[in-house]
Amino acid sequence: IAILDDKLVENSSAMKSLSRAKNLVILSPINSELDAQSQVAIPIASMLEQWGTMINVDGIKQSFSAIVQPKQNVRPLRETLDLITAQLQKKETGVAGI
Repeated sequence: IAILDDKLVENSSAMKSLSRAKNLVILSPINSELDAQSQVAIPIASMLEQWGTMINVDGIKQSFSAIVQPKQNVRPLRETLDLITAQLQKKETGVAGI
């Protein structure tokens, strides 16, 4: 599983390593050449499409708001992973995890 952002896409050695993966699942807010090589490519919301609060390296709490709306059914990474986890648990046990 690879979670891509613009800095990783610009890192040619990382992209070469990922392109050699036998099974590749991409979660990314941007399109890349790896999309065509992956078995699954899942869009996630970029930082511009999210709101929330984070703690910076100086320990200061910072809130941010979405600047643009994400495309329909595109969710932030955490929410996307939660949905995938719930579906896998449901498949395994027959009961939804979330």
